[in-house]
Amino acid sequence: MRVRRSQTETVLTVAVPDRVQVIGFDNNEEAAYFQPPLTTMDSCLDWIAPTAVSRIIDRISGSRVLQPELITTQTRVIARATTCA
Repeated sequence: MRVRRSQTETVLTVAVPDRVQVIGFDNNEEAAYFQPPLTTMDSCLDWIAPTAVSRIIDRISGSRVLQPELITTQTRVIARATTCA
């Protein structure tokens, strides 16, 4: 939905990124091919998804007692044409 909005604003001559800046999430493959190319966040899904699934399975099976904890990872911005970054 956000991508479609970005393309619509371009057609309506709203200056992206001069007047409106747009950023996506998850750095999907298509983002680089949008017009204009979409700036995105690389949210490290290749690490987040297996970590979450593993913790859920451990909790359901009772194989490990998991205490609540803060789990963090690095993310990065993939700057393209829809932001001034």
